[in-house]
Amino acid sequence: MLSNSYSEFILELYGGYRIEQVSAKRMINCNGKKRGAIPEAVVMNY
Repeated sequence: MLSNSYSEFILELYGGYRIEQVSAKRMINCNGKKRGAIPEAVVMNY
């Protein structure tokens, strides 16, 4: 199992695996207004 930013590249790269989208909080961003929950891809091979 791995997690990464939810993007077209990740969806294509791991297209043969089970992928779930979850919300992940991020506290680091140069723009304070953009901090918060972002979509995260959880890729599973089971």
